[in-house]
Amino acid sequence: LLQILGRLSKNQAWYSYLLERKNNSEYKLALSILNKNNNDKVIVDIGCGIGQVGQAYGKINTLNYDYLAIDICLLYLVIAQIYHFDRRIQYVCANVEYGLPLENGRVQHVLFLDSFPYVFSKQRLLENIRTKLRTKGKLSIIHTYADSGINRLYGYGIDPKTLKKLLYKYKYKNVRYLKYEKDDMQNIVYLTEKQTDLNNYSCSSTI
Repeated sequence: LLQILGRLSKNQAWYSYLLERKNNSEYKLALSILNKNNNDKVIVDIGCGIGQVGQAYGKINTLNYDYLAIDICLLYLVIAQIYHFDRRIQYVCANVEYGLPLENGRVQHVLFLDSFPYVFSKQRLLENIRTKLRTKGKLSIIHTYADSGINRLYGYGIDPKTLKKLLYKYKYKNVRYLKYEKDDMQNIVYLTEKQTDLNNYSCSSTI
């Protein structure tokens, strides 16, 4: 289905990315982070696309948990529901520029995989996420910078110093970041948490 949509779309590169997503290092890192925190009972995946991460995590973790997969594109969520069905996953169509459609203090882990650069209202969203996280909750941001021409239509990348300042401004703690595999700006990973337990990584935060 994605191959057909890719042929019909003007943005063929995006559909190629979705098809190859399981092979990229950011995807594997996201699964590793989720798996190391497999006791989290409420997980929010922002910009979930067609639901590949949620499905793969469900195969690793057989425990009961709630996985809220959020995307602004209804078509992606329909594809996810058909091809990546799991009773623990709830697919939610929402624009997170206005905040998360969740009650305060409920969430244990918020994940951005290749989606944070496409947010315009980063300050507002980080402040909102802070209210949704439980004590000892975690925020993981994988891939924070994208600066191609088309990306500027949908959001903007953010450099390490600026992001760190924002996280401290909204009372996240122990903020760290790491570079992985490639040594360019597009491959900087941020792991920001309220409770630091990812000691293998050089970037995280606490509240």
